Amino acid sequence: MKKFSKKSVLLFAAAMALCAFAMPSMASASSWGVVGSEHTLDGTLGFVNDGQGVSSDCARVQVTVDVTSTAAIEITGATFSGCTATGAAVGTCTVTSTGTNFPWTATARTTSDIQIHGVNIDVFFENHPGSAACGAAGVPLRITGTLTGARWTGNVTHEIDFPSGTGGASGLFSHSALGNGSAITVTGTLSDTQQTLTVTN
Repeated sequence: MKKFSKKSVLLFAAAMALCAFAMPSMASASSWGVVGSEHTLDGTLGFVNDGQGVSSDCARVQVTVDVTSTAAIEITGATFSGCTATGAAVGTCTVTSTGTNFPWTATARTTSDIQIHGVNIDVFFENHPGSAACGAAGVPLRITGTLTGARWTGNVTHEIDFPSGTGGASGLFSHSALGNGSAITVTGTLSDTQQTLTVTN
């Protein structure tokens, strides 16, 4: 019994030590609000694929979200309109982009690191009216990954910002005949049209 008791005490002490290390990281996570609310995020986004030399801009992006808990929101839909792509490898193209495999999940490690998990966007290149033929016309491309580095601008503006440059929104990759595994960064802003979505440290 003594040996068992000592082992139990040691195991308990080890568990407490692990909790002590885990608690600060748990406490540092930001919280979404208000649980149970639904929102539409509206804005413009750009996708930069340096590995394939292609930049794409969408004039309007609308994302629907449900605040399922303080730890995460579910993205239940995303529509992309007015999208074009340019680059030496493709020329100028019209792009049809379709979000798939919903829901995606967004978490907030901090207000400076919003992460979107399970991103899946199907992209299709087409000839752009009024310009030379799109060099990638008919070529499909899929974008997948976990987008990291987006920022919450505050509970007054209610916006998610996707900054460019080093430390910007990254973590997505392309899959296509143009080349697989090229990193894609995202730029732009999505604003909560209800102006009630919150992220709190």
